[in-house]
Amino acid sequence: MRIVRLIVPVFMVVFCIVPSLVQAEESCAGIDSRWGQGLTRAVGVSGGTVFYGSGTELVAISSATDAELGRIDVGGVIQAIDFSGDHAFVAGSRSGLIVVDISIPSQMLVAAHTGEPGHANGVGVRGDIVVVTDFWADVWIFDVSVPTQPEQLTVFEVDGFAQDVAMSGDYAMIAEGTNGVRILDLSEPANPSQAALVNTSGEVNRVTVDGSTLFVADHNNGLITVDLTDPTSPVILGSLILSGPPVAIAVTGTTAWVAADYGGFFAVDVSNPAAPVVLGSGDTSRGIPVDVAASGTQVWFATWSQGMARVDGADPSSPQEAAWFSGAGETRSVVALGDNALVADWSGTRLRVLDLDASGGPAEIGSLALPGYPRRMEVASGRAFVAMEFEGLAVIDVADPANLALITTLAIPGTPQDIVLMGDYALIAAGGGGLQIVDLTHPEAPSIIADLAISGNANGISVSGS
Repeated sequence: MRIVRLIVPVFMVVFCIVPSLVQAEESCAGIDSRWGQGLTRAVGVSGGTVFYGSGTELVAISSATDAELGRIDVGGVIQAIDFSGDHAFVAGSRSGLIVVDISIPSQMLVAAHTGEPGHANGVGVRGDIVVVTDFWADVWIFDVSVPTQPEQLTVFEVDGFAQDVAMSGDYAMIAEGTNGVRILDLSEPANPSQAALVNTSGEVNRVTVDGSTLFVADHNNGLITVDLTDPTSPVILGSLILSGPPVAIAVTGTTAWVAADYGGFFAVDVSNPAAPVVLGSGDTSRGIPVDVAASGTQVWFATWSQGMARVDGADPSSPQEAAWFSGAGETRSVVALGDNALVADWSGTRLRVLDLDASGGPAEIGSLALPGYPRRMEVASGRAFVAMEFEGLAVIDVADPANLALITTLAIPGTPQDIVLMGDYALIAAGGGGLQIVDLTHPEAPSIIADLAISGNANGISVSGS
């Protein structure tokens, strides 16, 4: 780490120019309680129930009423979900394949977990066979005829990064990044063989199958349709470039719903797979669409840090967000606010107030939408001073934790990363903007009174002295 020390008449400022890794010492510390479980990467629908992952928690929602039916910590970060009968099969990242009994959504049980593969990020099931992709370690095939005792049959080596899988009969379609789509023949599950390789000339993120058509989310070339009438001789039918890179696809009827990362989502007419046409588009009110599930006219999007959104797709030309299921956000900093905690949710561009004494664990009691992305903050005299990464400084009235109020904002050169208060002054590490010193004598009208350029980016700041 390179440290720059700046001597000012009454204090010393220390900037963190380059982040470092710190090895924590062993201790007796443990988790007492938790708010939020993590990012929402996956969503799926089985029967009348929608399931989505929130970090390590699998959450069940009624598709008819939007009511939460139950949730369970499955012991691994949920990357993908597929279903067969009364069981959900989860790609659980470092926990491998996780089997969950969902016969009673309010009383879900973990039936089994394999611990392998070590980076499980995709899962597909047909009958008693489950295929799991591992980003770093090929394709794993399991026999789940006894769901409580999954049996590893074999591992099929691939050349690229296995990112997703879709099943169709005796075949598994593997999304393999820049290698395209590898089609495996699983007629002998313990001895799979390659049936074909589809080269899309791009980077394949996700795949799904509807009937005899394979739908490919290609980062470079958009939505691609492939004829699977003969899986040993697949034929590319058509493609459609979208205004954002597609990352997931769900098909219901003749409509394909595409999650397009930072591009929102699209409804695409695929009645003629050779000539897909955009019917409509939209975006979730929060978060970034990263996965999608659909049933009838209802569509659900996993939105990374912000939970899950339900979209009414009855009119695909004008899809409307109809319900929201909150996630934990992406926390960048936390400060004490009396008996509560004030949380900076970066991706949600919000401040959240958590009651730490609530029965059952921390509970959100207030929040405030911000005009920017909160990084670090300090609290003094009933006010929070927030360094927003691209937008500057925000001053918030936090006297009533349940009713936060924005007082004012101040544009700051650079990209504010950190903030320290010293009396009536705020010292802000502003990335390429160096050190910015702000006068807070009148908090409702802060002003920059000095700045200091440094060689590098000011990412953190601490003060020694008085």
